[in-house]
Amino acid sequence: MRSDETIHSLLEDVDCSLAAQLKKGGAPVASLVVRRNGTDLVHKVYRNALDRTVSGCAEPLFRIGSQSKTLTVAALITLIDRGIVPRTAPICDLLPELGFKANTPIGRATILQLARHQSILGRIDALLLRGRGGQYRLPRRPWRAEELLDAVTKGRWNVSPRARPFCEYSDVGIALLGLIIERASGMSYDRYVRTRVLRPNGLVSLRPIYREAEWPPRHELLTGHYNPARPSQGTPFDLGALNPSFSAVASAGGSARFYDSLLAGRLLSPWMTASLTAAAIPLWPEREDYRYGLGVIELPIEGVPTPQNCYGHLCIFAGFCGFTAYHPLSRTTISLFLNTMMSHEDADGCSRRANPAGFVRAIFAKIAGRAAAQQGWAAPRPRLSLWRS
Repeated sequence: MRSDETIHSLLEDVDCSLAAQLKKGGAPVASLVVRRNGTDLVHKVYRNALDRTVSGCAEPLFRIGSQSKTLTVAALITLIDRGIVPRTAPICDLLPELGFKANTPIGRATILQLARHQSILGRIDALLLRGRGGQYRLPRRPWRAEELLDAVTKGRWNVSPRARPFCEYSDVGIALLGLIIERASGMSYDRYVRTRVLRPNGLVSLRPIYREAEWPPRHELLTGHYNPARPSQGTPFDLGALNPSFSAVASAGGSARFYDSLLAGRLLSPWMTASLTAAAIPLWPEREDYRYGLGVIELPIEGVPTPQNCYGHLCIFAGFCGFTAYHPLSRTTISLFLNTMMSHEDADGCSRRANPAGFVRAIFAKIAGRAAAQQGWAAPRPRLSLWRS
């Protein structure tokens, strides 16, 4: 059996499993896209029979939250590629009004350290964007650039005294990259990303900010749900200076095409494409194999005979969750999005958290396992599980 036929056979099993689990969990709408060698093998929308948030002919749009960070880093790298921004430039030179002294750890932080969350700004995030329990408390109106810079300046005394050898996730750091993009390009962040990154590469089903008039009629924005019975109250589409960290909107197909183009080397120069993952640092001290590169997360494919990884980004935002990743060995990109973060309550009164990243990685493990079996290796049997406790 040829490899394409093998994958098609496997994806039929994936389709049946996903449909059953979505129905059992009560997910209103979900979308799965599988691409290989730049071509869609699967592009499917799953709708709960009781859901009325999307019409049968529409291609649903999801708020993709932190996948905005990958888009921002890709835009920054195009400026580095063009020689407009030096790749080793410290942020104290590019944003002098922050007042970071050049001989301090934060003053020495470079734009690429911001891109891989090694800028020691994490504590400022906790002050500005998170409430008790670590939940986001985003502003209800667009932030001006001056507000962001002023907030970082006032909070700079709360940063860690030195950089650590693992990721200190910072939404503020990526927002500062958005300001650097605007200053270096002479355009707004939204315009630069659309005209210099997305449109020239035919990536039309992904936008840095949602504006209804820009989308063809077949696209329809979903409502996010914290669980199937509890719609989100909504977060503003335009967050101003925070847009580079949170505000992008895409279909699952748009997200898949973006990550496929970026990580397969069609969006950036070969050297900069390789740099996205070459300098990855651990996400947590206790999990060295979970790593963060330049705007992309590197996760292991577990249970396969030889070490393999996939590269992409998670989204957990405003009642939406999803995961898009590229698996280099099979040249396959998978995107899975839901407009709920939890399942409905089961007979025991328990809700389960959606786990699109685990589901996608299990598909990659199955693909890798089929390839290993053809070479005489014992094939892994990963469990396709969309909901976890």
